[in-house]
Amino acid sequence: MAVGARGAPLTRALRAAGAALLDLAVPKRCALCGRFDTFLCDACTAELSPAVSPRCPTCWGLLDRSRCWSCAAVLGSSLAGVRAAYQLEGGARRLVHMLKYEGCSALAEPMGRLMAGQFLDWGIRPEIVTAVPLHPSRQRQRGFNQAGQLARACAAATGLPLDTNLLARVRRTEP
Repeated sequence: MAVGARGAPLTRALRAAGAALLDLAVPKRCALCGRFDTFLCDACTAELSPAVSPRCPTCWGLLDRSRCWSCAAVLGSSLAGVRAAYQLEGGARRLVHMLKYEGCSALAEPMGRLMAGQFLDWGIRPEIVTAVPLHPSRQRQRGFNQAGQLARACAAATGLPLDTNLLARVRRTEP
């Protein structure tokens, strides 16, 4: 155990040096506008449309005269609620597509931080962060679990514990 404790600073230093070399060889660029030095710039972040009320407190779907027709069939479920940080349109749609289908896994960290920021805006203090797992065949196809990466970044930004084993994928579904 002492070897691991002494090796930790060296490991961090090597990772930092590797990241610096990578930034020199392939500089960070905003995924939406191409600006250098970040994967998602402040100007593009400001253009994203937050998912705002009136929304169903359970599924976060749009309400129709204070009634959620989507949830009518699932009342009695143990699900307490679902939230979406942003409307899936414009830049947000492009970011999700790039993360999921184009393998731009570097976007998970800034996107996870944005999700974490929304918790504060909503006044929600979750107890734990988890992710909906991919079916094993889909994970093999993509090479990574984008939901797990988002959850990891969100947990790091909030200081909340992360448990990616809370949910299980029981069948393969369409993307």
